[in-house]
Amino acid sequence: VQPPSARDAMDDLKAILRASLQCSKNESIDETRPLSELGLDSITGVSFIATINATYSLSLKASVIFSYPTLKALHDY
Repeated sequence: VQPPSARDAMDDLKAILRASLQCSKNESIDETRPLSELGLDSITGVSFIATINATYSLSLKASVIFSYPTLKALHDY
């Protein structure tokens, strides 16, 4: 299995974020806007990171969203 391309990974992160925030699949996500402004808080952040960890077999801590506060920053990390 090959790792996802950078674009695929960003699309996956946007889909995971939409699901965590209970947004529609068509809702636009600005990857440079702070996650907190998009509605992600500490509780939804835990779910968001848990889903990323499960999807990519990672072990990120939920606090990573505070160190990398935009989807772009988190993606690049």
